[in-house]
Amino acid sequence: MFKKYVFYTGWLLATLSLSVSAYADNSKVKKSDKNIHGLELTYLPYNSNDHLKCIMTNEANSCSKVNLVKSSNLTKYYSFISPAYGDSVVLPETDDSKQIIVSPFEDNEYEGPQLEISIINAFGLVEQKTISAKKNVVIDKNYNLIYKDGNKEKILKLK
Repeated sequence: MFKKYVFYTGWLLATLSLSVSAYADNSKVKKSDKNIHGLELTYLPYNSNDHLKCIMTNEANSCSKVNLVKSSNLTKYYSFISPAYGDSVVLPETDDSKQIIVSPFEDNEYEGPQLEISIINAFGLVEQKTISAKKNVVIDKNYNLIYKDGNKEKILKLK
């Protein structure tokens, strides 16, 4: 859904379209919302349980909160993404133009599933964080990465 705003600045008439769906909660993800590369977005808050459940069950009902993007599609635009990653999610761009991709993978069977959180800044520099998917990872609407480490809740700012 788009809202259109028209501004008149004397000699220039400008039109600005803003996506209001970017601010909606992600209880129902729209398939038409995409990033600059045409990859479908998953809106915040992100929850690793929803992501992994969607991958494991492969049922439409369990994927209502996430849009999965195949690693083969991601590698076309992001060279740091491993083709061995599972289906990922692409989050909306932050206010400071950072792109965030959450990719599951399994390095060895003893550690279990891991999440690679890739943060790409406006200059293309990539910062990556790896967290166990067992820690119920949440990224809230303010781009805070929240997870449990033992009995302590940890919070990291992604933007």
